[in-house]
Amino acid sequence: MINLFDTGNDDFQYMLDNMGKTIYIDDVLEKALIKHIAVNNDYDDIELTTLTPIQRGDLITYENNKYLILSQVNSTRYGRYKALMRKCNFILHVHVADEEVVIGHEDSGKPIVETQPTYEDYAAIVTSKVTEWATGGQLNLPQGQIQITIKDTGSTKLTVGDDFTFEGLPWTINWIDRTENGLLILSCEN
Repeated sequence: MINLFDTGNDDFQYMLDNMGKTIYIDDVLEKALIKHIAVNNDYDDIELTTLTPIQRGDLITYENNKYLILSQVNSTRYGRYKALMRKCNFILHVHVADEEVVIGHEDSGKPIVETQPTYEDYAAIVTSKVTEWATGGQLNLPQGQIQITIKDTGSTKLTVGDDFTFEGLPWTINWIDRTENGLLILSCEN
């Protein structure tokens, strides 16, 4: 029986065991309570509550979809962690380097070298709007510009000038905002 006046984790663990959904937090299996909320009608936002420590930028897999935690998670609330996560709508496939690979040898023994591109994939949230903090509304970016939000792993190899394809068009990263701990916000134009 759940005691509504007790904020202990035993009752919450009972709810997780019976109503919790299976998720992966950065590829680690966990349980969480999931609540679909309409912060903004343009996005599929979900409130996540768990006993497992989480932080902004964590990549969550839920029902075969990828989500990024966007809200700051400062501390626990009654021993629980709460965050807002948003569904990733794109896998960013970025050319990050070229690698020379030996594909054979000439009769003289000299290696035959071929240059092959190296790519990295990032689950991303792509939008053509930015939040206007004074009113909480959304502002459209100028035509030919998009904003991309990805997890900051600390070893992310993206740099200004990297190219990728989105919706069949070539795009270039022209700014990387690192002010949100756990996230990289890329300003891009085509």
